[in-house]
Amino acid sequence: MTRSRRLFLKALSLEAALPAMVVADHDRPQGSVPVAPMETGASLRRGPYLQCQGPDRIVIRWRSDQSSTNGLVRYGTGLDKLDQVVVATSSRSENHDGLDWHAQLLGLRPETHYFYAIENSKAILAGFDEEHFFVTAPEVGKPRSARFWVLGDCGTNRVNSGNPGKSLSARNGFRKYRSQNPNLDGMILLGDNAYSHGTDAQYQSAIFQVYQDELKNLTVWPCIGNHELTDDYLEIFTVPGKGEIGGVASNSKNYYSWDFANIHFTVLDLWKSEWRNDLAAQIEWLKADLSKTRQQWKVAINHFPPYCDGKYESDNNGFLVEVRQKILPILEDHGVDLFLTGHDHTYQRSFLLDGHYGPRSTFDPQKHMKSNADGVAEPIVKKSGARLGLVTVVTGTAGAEQPADLANPLSPQLNHPAMVKLAKGDQSMRGIRRIGTFLLEISGEKLTGTQIDDRGEILDRFTMIKHWS
Repeated sequence: MTRSRRLFLKALSLEAALPAMVVADHDRPQGSVPVAPMETGASLRRGPYLQCQGPDRIVIRWRSDQSSTNGLVRYGTGLDKLDQVVVATSSRSENHDGLDWHAQLLGLRPETHYFYAIENSKAILAGFDEEHFFVTAPEVGKPRSARFWVLGDCGTNRVNSGNPGKSLSARNGFRKYRSQNPNLDGMILLGDNAYSHGTDAQYQSAIFQVYQDELKNLTVWPCIGNHELTDDYLEIFTVPGKGEIGGVASNSKNYYSWDFANIHFTVLDLWKSEWRNDLAAQIEWLKADLSKTRQQWKVAINHFPPYCDGKYESDNNGFLVEVRQKILPILEDHGVDLFLTGHDHTYQRSFLLDGHYGPRSTFDPQKHMKSNADGVAEPIVKKSGARLGLVTVVTGTAGAEQPADLANPLSPQLNHPAMVKLAKGDQSMRGIRRIGTFLLEISGEKLTGTQIDDRGEILDRFTMIKHWS
């Protein structure tokens, strides 16, 4: 047999082994088109979004269609060097028809900028660009400038809710303000993140569609509010309940703590988890968590304020009365500096206070104010230690403002004596009724809180100086 004959027979055998639609051009009828294989294109349904940022770790989550398989994350310190790979795990839920993916990246370097991409067996779903990145946290206890965007009651992206476009306006205002200084270390949600029931679909509309540009490179730290009525929140978010990023393990998805630089953050759930009983697991954890931290700054986070005026008047609202009587003493006993809350769709902030647990009629400036500084004309100065004062901030305006019915003399006034009078305040000046979000900045001994409206303008800015003993 000649060599040419052997090559011809080999070619025939190779052609016979190919699928029927892949045939030699000379065997296909003239003018015909090859038939493509039937398959479902891979699609990204949600995210990616970042969770549980630490000095040596981060979690990346996303949602794909159900046809996606073998999800993974590629990452590295340069776009041309995504040379590390982590295989993701997937889970299904009755709440939607997609697959939720979860990848934990470990062994990272502190304060390091990483790029990433997510893919499955069919396609790259996101990344390989300058917008998909994360920066690991600094070493725990190491002072460093920190900036967190705080959003209270932001979940109103519903056209028929009476608040169409307001959450987007608040977002756009902050984006305008941020353009002057884009550096951020994360986003903090104060609850009521998705109206009206906190369903998975409502989270898609209120969070993942509104903040998709931020979520791909900023870690989000969530909190439960009274509109998280379903348990979908618990499936959507991953929190460090094992104490893996500092603090005491809560062994709960509802409440948790974490460290960032020289700051300790403690997140409470005063809606779904028991806390009114002194022996409740959350209360015992809270006391242990605050007792054991050695961080220089302590920030507590929860949806419900101990003091406020507006729609929710804290003198007679039984829920807020209990927050004031049962939670505040624990925070003050353990030297917490700042209490971030939402719930009322206004902006209000207190003086540096200690020991005021009754109605406004019992408020005594000489007894309860540890400083009469308003934080604007002069900074609030405090020392480290128990019972030396706490500032409460109410910022529930990231999705709607609570308007005043000025024609009604009984309309709720913003006039709680525990609250600071504000230069741009409404009515009695102790609060602001305007769409906006809050920026928390801590650098060394200085804490700065800024309320920013939907035009990107500053409504209020205060400073606190803390001296460590």
